[in-house]
Amino acid sequence: MSDLDRLKFLKNKLQFLGYKNGLEKVSLNKSYDPVIKELQKVSNYKMPKLEPLSLDEIKNDAIKFYEKYFDVHDIYYINEQLLNENRFNPNNCFKLEDAIKLSKDYYSLAKSISPFSLPIELVDGDAMTGEIRKPLIVISNEDYVNNTLSSEKRIIPFSKVLMGRDLTKLSSATYIYELAHAEQESNPGYTDSILNKEVITIFLEKLAALELDSKGELLKISERRRFVHFLNIYRLLKLNEFTHTLSPEELLNNSIYIHSTLLAEKLFDLYLEERKQKKRDKYIYNIQDVFDGKIQIEELLARHDVTIQKGKDLNLVKKHI
Repeated sequence: MSDLDRLKFLKNKLQFLGYKNGLEKVSLNKSYDPVIKELQKVSNYKMPKLEPLSLDEIKNDAIKFYEKYFDVHDIYYINEQLLNENRFNPNNCFKLEDAIKLSKDYYSLAKSISPFSLPIELVDGDAMTGEIRKPLIVISNEDYVNNTLSSEKRIIPFSKVLMGRDLTKLSSATYIYELAHAEQESNPGYTDSILNKEVITIFLEKLAALELDSKGELLKISERRRFVHFLNIYRLLKLNEFTHTLSPEELLNNSIYIHSTLLAEKLFDLYLEERKQKKRDKYIYNIQDVFDGKIQIEELLARHDVTIQKGKDLNLVKKHI
């Protein structure tokens, strides 16, 4: 596939998944400079060794967490082996006529399951390594509008969760983070901007870390590890301004991380500052509304007056490193 075809496919994929703003990237202007300078203090941070945990214990942690805070809805699951056996090539872009022919058979393979039943595959990596897989049939942009596979009828299926095999209590927070992706992304249009993709998931990772360790040590590990990653990505994006070595998808994913991390940090900080439980509950209710497809992430952020500029506040960063 040529670079032009890959770019076209990426744009089609974003449209198919319900992101109306299309391909986006962050603008790394001077407003980031104070934040980056502060993060230099943790640039050499090493994640400490934590007690090992079994996969069953991690799943139980996640179930307890979601039962406490949310009404979890089922998601659609497709077995990747069945896709291969039926000669489907996930993540290909199809013309409308081909997609309609394929979709009936493709969606017949999708089963509604609890997100906790989604298979987990252990891969090389530490406790904060994670990914959720979505095997898609994507319709090209020019055929997308007003067709029988519109957003109201579209199914977004998931195949598995990948997790780092170094399982610890922090893995429970990572698993909770990945399941949040399934809850929100099964609703096409949960956000217009893909740059907001990680806001809720990172927020819930933080909340889970605090829930699992009320002393806050697990949360501190999680936040420092994310800030180190933030710093590395920022450097990579700055370098790319001169070298142009990142692919459009790499540029997009790194932009998502920069943007979402700052918004999630601000949102979680506001949550922690609330002393009244009723006010804290509003954050959870709003996330539930996103999971249920009632509001978008943009509305959630507006309700709590969270902006990217407020996420760059130096005092905010100092509090959480």
